[in-house]
Formats: sequence, structure tokens, C-alpha cells
Amino acid sequence: MKPDQIACVTASFAQLVLVEDTLAALFYRRLFMLEPSFRGMFGADMRIQGRKFSDMLYFIVGRLHDHNGLLQEIQEHGRRHHAYGVRAEHYAPVGAALLWAIEQILNERYTRDVEQAWAELYRLIATTMQEAATQ
Repeated sequence: MKPDQIACVTASFAQLVLVEDTLAALFYRRLFMLEPSFRGMFGADMRIQGRKFSDMLYFIVGRLHDHNGLLQEIQEHGRRHHAYGVRAEHYAPVGAALLWAIEQILNERYTRDVEQAWAELYRLIATTMQEAATQ
């Protein structure tokens, strides 16, 4: 990612963490609306899943300046998710749900730059996870 994209993600994330539970709830609601079959991939307690979602976002955003370290961790997540049954076609609706949820929280602060920065971050994460799953 470019430095200005990292700055954009970091700045917008500072706003998102103020309502992280709402962000997680919006994300999963949208994800299950887009792909109802995904609901069975998650445990019954969505509060726990929401915490995992928030923890992962904290981890990713916190490691944006450590590109190699971030990618190594994300590769491991890709291998684990593959073992859980996650396939390449699952990544697009997850990305769509994530960007939608961010947009809902940020409202008018969800600018084109913010959208592009988060989309690029998700592309990097999804591509890395998918590549790791095939190794």
C-alpha cells in the first residue's frame, strides 16, 4: 500500500474503533444478507465473532507499517481459513460487506480516498490469504 493509503486507513480506523461493536454487527448483518449460506460457518455467539473481527482489524491496521510481518501473519490466517473451508469465491462478499459497513459508520467521511484505501487493503489481505491457501 502507498503511504497516503496507510494514513487514510489509520485515520479512518481511529473513527471506526469508537463504535467497533456496531461495525462488527453491521459487517456480519450485511455478509449474511449477501451470502446467507455463510451463517453456518460461524459459531452461535456472534459477540465472540464480533470480537474476533475487531481484533483482526486492530492487528491489521496496527501492522500496516510492518508490511512483511503483516503478510506473514496473514498468510497463516489464509492457511487456517482454507482448513475451515473458506474458498476463493468467499472473499468477494466479505470485502463488499466490509466496505459497506465502513461506509455506514463513516457516512460523509467515507470519501473516495477512504474507500480506495480500504479496498486496496482488503485486496492485499484477500490476495495474500488466497495465495497462502494454495501453497
